[in-house]
Amino acid sequence: MIHHYNARLLTSADINTWTTLRREGVERFPFAFLPNADELSQLSGDRDKAALEAGSYWGVFHAQTAVGIAGLRAHWFNCYKHRFGLGPFYVTPDHWGSPAATTLMVHVFDTAAARGATQIELEVDAENPRAIAFYEKMGFQQIGQMPNAMQRDGTFHDVLLMVRQIVTS
Repeated sequence: MIHHYNARLLTSADINTWTTLRREGVERFPFAFLPNADELSQLSGDRDKAALEAGSYWGVFHAQTAVGIAGLRAHWFNCYKHRFGLGPFYVTPDHWGSPAATTLMVHVFDTAAARGATQIELEVDAENPRAIAFYEKMGFQQIGQMPNAMQRDGTFHDVLLMVRQIVTS
């Protein structure tokens, strides 16, 4: 079976797509996202709309259905402007193993390069081997580990710090 996926920048018109997929990710994989479900409910819709308008979020679509999201943040300070942060990054489990995640990541890489990035950085739960394997497949390298970086309901998880160099032409 052939799967066709396309990725694109999300706009404020995609607010429902963004919030629905992010909420799904937080509920399914609480250690993969910084906010918990309660914190997510308290986040301002205006904040998300502003980030969408600023070009910070992307989606990947199968036909017309959104099946994944990604966030990309540039640093504010001039000495860090070459460094971009990736996150969140989420693809619905029913599209795992398909080209969806790779399509989305390649789009994020291309956009980061066009915006002047020379590297992309991320943090990932050290107990998430599927995500770690995907990031390594996409060229990220582990550069460190932060013990007890995330805590949910008294449970601590280590976080791996990963980086990928962006080749610009």
